[in-house]
Amino acid sequence: MDAAFERAAQTKPHLVFRLLLQPLTLGHHFLLREIGSPFLDGRDPNIYDLLTAVLVCALPHRKSRHVLRAWWLPLFFKLWAWRSRKLNAFHEYAAFKEYLEDNAIRPQTARRRGDYRESKAPSHWSALVTLMSDFNMTKEKALDVTIVESNCLIATLGDRDGTVELQSDQQRDLLAYARAEDLKALAEGRIKLN
Repeated sequence: MDAAFERAAQTKPHLVFRLLLQPLTLGHHFLLREIGSPFLDGRDPNIYDLLTAVLVCALPHRKSRHVLRAWWLPLFFKLWAWRSRKLNAFHEYAAFKEYLEDNAIRPQTARRRGDYRESKAPSHWSALVTLMSDFNMTKEKALDVTIVESNCLIATLGDRDGTVELQSDQQRDLLAYARAEDLKALAEGRIKLN
């Protein structure tokens, strides 16, 4: 079975700065986008960005939205920083990156031949619209769906509709082998890129 489907069925606990993080939902993703979190666009985060992102992901996304507007938030950050002063910030950063990677896996798919148009919409918007239109979810319900579950639902829908094909472990292994052999042949000069 594809790792994404296994991950959707069971959640792996992630602890960052002594807080247990929630499974990453579309609502968390939208909120992190709204606050301009550098974790979603490849910029280098500072410690405040890391603490804010961890706090957002440690609570359900609706509660995080309210907490980020609370008057006591600066005091909480000071107390939290003092309580976490002996923790290694680089290890916590690595743990948070692992959390994001673990919660963003998707099933391995291959496009089927025929008419296929790549969506120009951001993936989180595309996922929200798909969940609302194809799965008849309300916006509130769709925002509560984890990213991994969303990826699995959308891949399964594509497989059923014939736009994509879910790849088996053997197909993935064969593709990885073929890529490795192509890179080896390219490095040895047996093939050239045009």
